[in-house]
Amino acid sequence: MQENFSRYADKNSRIFVYADSREDPAVMHFIEENGCIVRKKVLDIGDYVVSDRAVIERKTRVDFENSLIDGRLFDQAGRLHSAYERVIYIIEGASFTGRINRNALMAAISSLILNNGISVFFTRNHKATAELISALAKKEQMQSKRTILIKRPAKTSNTNLQLVYVVSALPGIGDLTAEKLLMHFKTLKNLFNATEQDLASVSGIGKKRAREISKFLRTEYIE
Repeated sequence: MQENFSRYADKNSRIFVYADSREDPAVMHFIEENGCIVRKKVLDIGDYVVSDRAVIERKTRVDFENSLIDGRLFDQAGRLHSAYERVIYIIEGASFTGRINRNALMAAISSLILNNGISVFFTRNHKATAELISALAKKEQMQSKRTILIKRPAKTSNTNLQLVYVVSALPGIGDLTAEKLLMHFKTLKNLFNATEQDLASVSGIGKKRAREISKFLRTEYIE
């Protein structure tokens, strides 16, 4: 499932970063010092989301070593890449502890980059990490005009969750609104055939959002 917060840089050039609420408050503080607005949320995957396509996983050097030792590193990388087009790993800290042979560390990092298509950056401290996250958010939202889209692993055998996942991909629709639409229309067929007036009659949709949804559902795919 995913939640589309439809956050663009507004006329005051405000930039939004969604951060996992379990992340280090010091990093969030420095992100805000760099001119971004931090919104805390429990994220299923990733530590920071800066657009609909870009997710950031922040690891201290100790965290990185631990995830390589216990075998979580590549499983986590795969989950991130299955949901987001651009995955960025930030490895923070002055040096590794030496628990893992340096050749093995470099091989793991090389695999992330070459086999998993992940961008890997090294920073020395919280401040440098925040500076990079802020720069990525500004690039995505100010220059590329992208919105924020929080994604969750899509694999599930629960039909209701699958339906919500599909509907939440519509412009400006999050999980709660997707559930309202499904409760009202019952099936995807009914929803996709709904008129703009039908959509606007659902609580929380409104005329503007109904118009956006109606236009999107009737947009032709171009090769």
